[in-house]
Amino acid sequence: LLYTHTDNNCRAQVMVTGEYKPGTGYTLVRTAGGATAVSKDIEGKATTNPGQLIANDPVARKTVWSKPINDTSRTPQMATATDLIFKGNNANGNFEAYNATNGNMLFSFRAGSRFNDSPITYLGPDKKQYVAVISSSAATNTAVAANAAPDNANRYRRSGTTLYVFKLPG
Repeated sequence: LLYTHTDNNCRAQVMVTGEYKPGTGYTLVRTAGGATAVSKDIEGKATTNPGQLIANDPVARKTVWSKPINDTSRTPQMATATDLIFKGNNANGNFEAYNATNGNMLFSFRAGSRFNDSPITYLGPDKKQYVAVISSSAATNTAVAANAAPDNANRYRRSGTTLYVFKLPG
């Protein structure tokens, strides 16, 4: 199967002519403006879900399953031979694992920052399989108030870059 993460937010964009200037921001596209578009899912139906995690069978040319996901960042995911999908969710700062056969979430770890790269997997010296992912964010984050609730989302925010490594069971 081919696993993709879609962004259901619709918008029109226009390509523009530009010149690259080293050391500056660079884009050759601008928002077209006009009427607000209705967000649609992979099948073209109106949706309030900002994104979807989808499994497609390219040989049969069909969608096997599709799950709503609250993240529109389209971060890369990694699938394993043991039917697991790993991906970072920038909307909530969680590193997540899904069952590749049905899309059900199996694991979520609150890393507290953003993900830009695909997770990797490797066999360790102990012959166990590991999954590693890098999360990163701005150098400074809002300080957590002394009286913040234990489940306050800011308690999980991290500054800088962190490498997380997880040993898979079995």
